[in-house]
Amino acid sequence: MPAKKKALKPVNLSAIAKEHGLTRETVRKWRDEGLDIASPKAIKARMENMRRQSPALEGESLSEARRRKMVADANRSELLTRKERGEFVQASTAAAAIELLTRHVEIVWKQLPRELPGRLEGLSPADMMKVITHHVDRELIPRLNLLIRAAEKDMQLPPQDLEAYLQHAAQYDK
Repeated sequence: MPAKKKALKPVNLSAIAKEHGLTRETVRKWRDEGLDIASPKAIKARMENMRRQSPALEGESLSEARRRKMVADANRSELLTRKERGEFVQASTAAAAIELLTRHVEIVWKQLPRELPGRLEGLSPADMMKVITHHVDRELIPRLNLLIRAAEKDMQLPPQDLEAYLQHAAQYDK
């Protein structure tokens, strides 16, 4: 008489996935590859093997990696949403604005020796510093700040800033 085969107990993929911090898809894939998913030892061995093979997960738990991925996905989604709202300008437009801005900073800087001597004549050194500081604060610093902000934002100026700058800068191109 042939030996009775032991009936396999149905396996709940969701429960196994939850117990080990995996997705149902991962558990199903491992089962289809022949892994005994009913054995916690087999699953833990497979997870450990994957950690050793993946340098990105070294020293990082699976939940930490998932959290990091969720944050990256959320950041990407936020950028796409802001782009759709028109909060960013094209990099080529921003680059042109930065080039124009750089030219204007250079123009203001080169005009200092011509503009300031007449304003400084007869002033005390303290008053000269006030005039120079006022001129630099009014003409140079706003342009430099725009340039710095543009560089910090990887040339993604908000359109209102870019538009305001281009209108202001247009007077120098005449």
